[in-house]
Amino acid sequence: ATKIENDGTMQYYVDGATRIALAPAVPRESLTSVTLHPDTTEINQSAFYRCSNLASIIIPEGVTSIGEWAFNDCNNLTNITIPESVKSIGYRAFASCRRLATVTIDSGDIYEDLTSDTACGLLIDNANTIRVLESIIDGGLYTNTYLNGSTFEKSPTATVDGYYEFTR
Repeated sequence: ATKIENDGTMQYYVDGATRIALAPAVPRESLTSVTLHPDTTEINQSAFYRCSNLASIIIPEGVTSIGEWAFNDCNNLTNITIPESVKSIGYRAFASCRRLATVTIDSGDIYEDLTSDTACGLLIDNANTIRVLESIIDGGLYTNTYLNGSTFEKSPTATVDGYYEFTR
């Protein structure tokens, strides 16, 4: 049976093992922090659109996609970690996240997108630092030292806490 669940912070579409984060269960402007349900598999299109005070979100391992416009205009979001399970990020998912300082990438699929022309939903548009899990780059698949021809440059050979850092 298909149902909508509300945990007090978020509304979810639930059908069997599929749990999709739909939208805040509270007024968008009052949402400052979210920890998604551990069984979340997707973040729906526009799920956090214009949650202008959202400063913190924890995306659990198991989320495979982040929809178009999902975090657009989340002006107070400063840091985000993309877990290994994420395979796709939709168009303009992180557009206008003006305070996004650090993006941590644990997904080889997303890192590959970042180095292509898609720029992965503008994930790196405003960030100052991109942290990429060392094993993704040292695994031999992604050896470039720049992100998508941008002004990001990879840190020297040493890693920081198991991550290479690309900074502007």
